[in-house]
Amino acid sequence: MTRRAVWFRRDLRLNDHTALAKALEHTKGDDQIVLFFHIHPSLNQSFTPRHDYFFQTLKSVVDRADERKAPFHFIYGETEKAFRHLIKDLKVEMVYFNKDEVGFGKDRDESITQYLSERDVEVYAYNDHHLHGADEVKKNDGGFYKVFSPYLKKWKQLQKPAIQKVDFDQLSSSALDEREAFSEGRRAYDDLIKKNTRRL
Repeated sequence: MTRRAVWFRRDLRLNDHTALAKALEHTKGDDQIVLFFHIHPSLNQSFTPRHDYFFQTLKSVVDRADERKAPFHFIYGETEKAFRHLIKDLKVEMVYFNKDEVGFGKDRDESITQYLSERDVEVYAYNDHHLHGADEVKKNDGGFYKVFSPYLKKWKQLQKPAIQKVDFDQLSSSALDEREAFSEGRRAYDDLIKKNTRRL
């Protein structure tokens, strides 16, 4: 039996979700799937009106997952501490996520990938936010375009990814429910949702 964890970030949907679809595609027999969201302490400390839509969307996807008997687990704390809890308590062997390609998200992805790899946890990261990743559209010599027109021509020539179909029956049957082990994360999530609700 293998436990695969799918890390949701800004990709708050169940349909056409590359990391989730791939994790389910790799799931066989009695393998299990864990859905999770990481809440960093700074989220509660720096909550502002601009977070409202994001957390409304998060609540929506959490509720839909619950309806499909695929509960979300909320890990809480500084990144490495939160992931240590996930790995130790759930014996997760593989983590799937849709990668960020720039800024803080890129740095976080690289850091947590190294952290997990050093602990023998396999990492599967996918391009999901755009039809092509930042390093996919290149000139024939391997360089990057500086002019838009030839870039667009090359972009059109590349094969576009198919819609990722999520097998919801498989998700329901393989989803793990260990929410009691992550009560601190759930309290942090509930607090964020309450802040959001008070603004509506």
